[in-house]
Amino acid sequence: YGEDYNYNKILQLFQCHTLTYSFMEYIIPKIKLIRACFLIRLNQEEYMKWFNEKNGIKLECIAVKMGKDLSLILTGGEAHLGSTALAIPRLSLNGGKLSATASILNVTGHKDGVLAEHYASTAAAQLGCRCVCSCGIHIEQATSQQLAEIQKLADELLNQVLTDLSVS
Repeated sequence: YGEDYNYNKILQLFQCHTLTYSFMEYIIPKIKLIRACFLIRLNQEEYMKWFNEKNGIKLECIAVKMGKDLSLILTGGEAHLGSTALAIPRLSLNGGKLSATASILNVTGHKDGVLAEHYASTAAAQLGCRCVCSCGIHIEQATSQQLAEIQKLADELLNQVLTDLSVS
């Protein structure tokens, strides 16, 4: 942003693993994007990424553990922010297993809320944690066959994500 920061020096500082967030706030207050990327790098064991691709459609899911909570980002095609869902685990109304209650925020006209709610609710119930999922999948003029493929790929991807997160 026009200020003279030594990029290599910042890299060295972040790789030492002893910085606290407040120190980073003090040292580079103007470089928010770089700070976010480095925070993820500092906590590689807390950051995971998965892909699923078939017939030219590629979906990506990124998970970031936030203490006991979980943040998921689901994108595909032209990535964007279409919807976000927050799910909170609770005892099922039909028995003793966990279920989830979700709230959804949609950008007007976007249908990503269906997948965002499914991902957040399923993860919250299976992992027993609060989960937010931000979703943006855009395939220009998608056919009904492509939409069905997206749903199938998303389900397969979610199963892999939950399997891996259950083990970690």
